Amino acid sequence: FLGIDYLHSNKLIHLNLKTSNILVDHNRLPYISNFTKICSLSESVKTITNDFASSLYSSPEEDLGLSISYPTDIYSFGLIVYFLYEKHHMRQNQANKKEKIQLMTKGTANMRYLYEFCVQYEPDKRLKSAQILNIFNEEFYIFFSSIKNYELYMSLDDSEATGYLGDLYFQGSEIKQNYSKAREYYERS
Repeated sequence: FLGIDYLHSNKLIHLNLKTSNILVDHNRLPYISNFTKICSLSESVKTITNDFASSLYSSPEEDLGLSISYPTDIYSFGLIVYFLYEKHHMRQNQANKKEKIQLMTKGTANMRYLYEFCVQYEPDKRLKSAQILNIFNEEFYIFFSSIKNYELYMSLDDSEATGYLGDLYFQGSEIKQNYSKAREYYERS
């Protein structure tokens, strides 16, 4: 979300946020791509054309040709969060965006809350960037404070999870860097 926050802090709106425009590097860091529809908040956007994939992630105001603003990107971000957890598009069988949103059944309570309040029909009811960043900070705190419990109480037989834990120790991300612990988890994965 930091990429979206960066754009918004520079008075830019992406207007084409969707899963295919999020690239992930070898360190599992996401990057926003495809800036063909980006505009500044001061610009007036007369016509927005969406391809089918984009319409799955577009906001109600985009579809209706109404004023766009930062909440336009927030709506699309919420739909990306839904897709990441539920593994399907929230709107693929729903033509009218005024219909009640499908609730997330997976993810933490924080992430379900984040999704639900990013995809509100009315733009002014959507979460603000600072609220989203606070939710992510809380999620990271919960995750990293539970690493020790995770190591103590769970047997790690998932190679992807153990590899990721090795990455955390190797990089010293939110925990004390420990190469021997990193190697131990890499060998187990």
